[in-house]
Amino acid sequence: MTHGNLNNFNPNDDEDIKNIKNFEKIIKSSISKINLDLTDLIILTEAATGNWISTPLIASFANAKQVICISKDTKYGKSFDIQKNFKQIASYFDITDKIHVFDKLDSKLISKADIVTNSGHVRPIDRKFIDAMKKTAVITLMWEPWEFRSNELDLSYCWIKGISILGVNEDNNILNVMQYTGKNILKIFSNHNISINNKKIILVGENRSIFPMISFLIKNGAVIYIVSSTLKNQLQKLGMKIIGEKLSESKLSQFLKICDIILINSAPIHSDVIGGKTGLSISKLQSLNPNVIIVVYFGAVDYQQIKKHKINCYPNNEVKQGYMSWTLDFLGPQPTIELNCLGLKVGEILAKNRLSGLDPKNTEKKSLESGFCLDFSEEQKRKFGYYRPVGLSAIG
Repeated sequence: MTHGNLNNFNPNDDEDIKNIKNFEKIIKSSISKINLDLTDLIILTEAATGNWISTPLIASFANAKQVICISKDTKYGKSFDIQKNFKQIASYFDITDKIHVFDKLDSKLISKADIVTNSGHVRPIDRKFIDAMKKTAVITLMWEPWEFRSNELDLSYCWIKGISILGVNEDNNILNVMQYTGKNILKIFSNHNISINNKKIILVGENRSIFPMISFLIKNGAVIYIVSSTLKNQLQKLGMKIIGEKLSESKLSQFLKICDIILINSAPIHSDVIGGKTGLSISKLQSLNPNVIIVVYFGAVDYQQIKKHKINCYPNNEVKQGYMSWTLDFLGPQPTIELNCLGLKVGEILAKNRLSGLDPKNTEKKSLESGFCLDFSEEQKRKFGYYRPVGLSAIG
């Protein structure tokens, strides 16, 4: 195994033991930092592969009453192999009584959970799923709410049914995983042999992760020109120079001519930044700067047209809309483990507040005071019809 991968754990292999002890160390340290305590709570999450294997282990180490895990066949591994692997790992840690892996999700399993994570194998969380949940159950997004994808979770129905749901504040003061974004970008550039020292970078940024990104790029010698429509006021208050709101603006031609790299971090905006019907004309970009390098971290571009015009673009293949080209998993196990710990912390806070007798609205309101939780934006609430039933208590 390499980079801490536990997909085929062998308790008799020295390298595997080294890797699993590293996982254990990071998990226990992260749990301690945020005081994660899932005592008496039942968690419904996924049994996955790679560093995402950590979620059930975190829940178990944080004293969850039971961890129900769902596994599925994916390009990363077969469900049968995942279940077998989890049995080996659970046996090693002597937690076989806590972790239970299934390849099918039914209403009986769903109805047991106090906390549901929106992890890949658990999705989609649709109306049928939500109807099977107990009245006091909560859902934790395992990332920030601006990353929400509506095809994976029926948010409107959660609100109608009184299911409390919040996301992770990745920029919290205790276990800050947002900081890894800058390190991730630097590693991406390094792995593709892209030098950034004294290079001019146009950064198209529409989400909070651009702040550590900007900081790390500048510290490593890059000259940054920022394009943003949604964050321009915040950026200007920090003294950042905004050259435009869209890359397609004619006034940006002078910057496109001289830039070395265009870095796209435009999510949650779904429209193409380069190419397509809404983005910068690729033929115009080619005429202005045929040697420019495009790096798509999290956003949308017309990959086919970029390839057709033979412009250097990373990644080379199209990434599904709404997904990052490189997750924090790219940096090894620690960022993913810390993020999963935070996701479960959000679940803990929501569940305990809900079970205390608070209605869904006040559960979320009080949970947001913790600093670990993040709410949906006002725009998202309007779009998905934010609604909170009045008088829904923990027992009703």
